[in-house]
Amino acid sequence: MLRPEDEEHLDQVMTRFATLLHRVQKQQARIDERLTLLYQIGFIAFGVLVASVSFLSIILSQQVPGVADAIARINHSFAEVANDMVRIEDAVQALGEPLQSMPQIVKEVDHMQHSVSIMADDVTAMTARMQRIDQHVAHLHLTAQDMTQSFIQMDHQVAAMGYEVNRLSQPMRMFNWMTPWR
Repeated sequence: MLRPEDEEHLDQVMTRFATLLHRVQKQQARIDERLTLLYQIGFIAFGVLVASVSFLSIILSQQVPGVADAIARINHSFAEVANDMVRIEDAVQALGEPLQSMPQIVKEVDHMQHSVSIMADDVTAMTARMQRIDQHVAHLHLTAQDMTQSFIQMDHQVAAMGYEVNRLSQPMRMFNWMTPWR
């Protein structure tokens, strides 16, 4: 049998154990509430993330055709620039041909200066040489005119290309609001 003080001690221990068990249950209930709150916040954050990614995907899918068209127009403009560069190179080469005849012209002029002392005999030869020089100068003049026309055309094409680049860059300007350094 138990003595009365042992029974009293056992009652105290049981009371303390019940109190401790009640505290543990309260603490477990608080932990469960916190975990439930964390789960809810996590699910809400995940839902917001999924909605944001979906919204961004929708926006991007609507913008991709416009960007593809702009890229196609830019590629076309670059092809035109390449064609213009070929024409410029041809014009420069055409200008180079008359300039190659410059040493011949200088040689002719040197020969004319030497022939001044014997001018009477060489007047006919000088006339023929002058005609060849005139032909070279006329050819050089025509080439310079062709080059002037090429530069005028190129100026118009560069202006048109500038307008196209400005027009083509307009769809991309709508993304300016997305830049973080604004």
